[in-house]
Amino acid sequence: GKNAIGIGEEEPELRIETERDLARICHHIISPTEKEKDELIQHYGSSPERISVVPCGVNLELFQPVDKEIARQEVGFGNDKIILFVGRIEPLKGIERLLKAIPYLQNRQGKRLVIIGGGERSQYEIERLKRLSYELHIEDSVTFLGPVKHERMPYFYSAADACVIPSYYESFGLVALESLACGTPVVATDVGAFKSIIRQGETGYVVTDNEPHHLAEKIDLLLSRPGSDKSSTLLIRTSVNKFSW
Repeated sequence: GKNAIGIGEEEPELRIETERDLARICHHIISPTEKEKDELIQHYGSSPERISVVPCGVNLELFQPVDKEIARQEVGFGNDKIILFVGRIEPLKGIERLLKAIPYLQNRQGKRLVIIGGGERSQYEIERLKRLSYELHIEDSVTFLGPVKHERMPYFYSAADACVIPSYYESFGLVALESLACGTPVVATDVGAFKSIIRQGETGYVVTDNEPHHLAEKIDLLLSRPGSDKSSTLLIRTSVNKFSW
């Protein structure tokens, strides 16, 4: 699936052959989505009757809404409207497309993109993305935070006004579950399980692709919503109850 997209590093042939052999000889396979099941059948020759679809789950005890003012004080971004990205820093995640979406936003003043993720292996990609933000003249509106401890993530999700997942590929999309569990709406591309996770127009939007103007349009819709209250936050959180551990 990843190799077919042609973005980022290709999976080595040895790994693919090994996975193909394993898929053929194992007694049963658990897949997170129907889409992944179809790819196992198509690319690895797996038998459909040997594959069960079991979605990923989210720890609803850890990922809970935090009062927005408390969360904002904790993460230290003042009154800015916060657009959040969480994930590995690699080309497959489409962060470049998200950066290119920022100039399309209406009235960019007071809006900040916060990017969480990375590490030593991501340093080259982070530097490339920072250069792009300078070329787009949005460097003052973008913060690269690096890795954040898992237990602190509910503060960031709760402080955000929108979480954006502009990936070219996802096997499932756990970040969307974590964000929604904290009551924050999501904009995501039509990959992984996002269509079954996000309620279109209610808890966020699934866009057909990660074209920057498509992402910007849906981000603007979320940022223009009236300030979140306890009832809307609870509604978003309740939408992922079926994905509880």
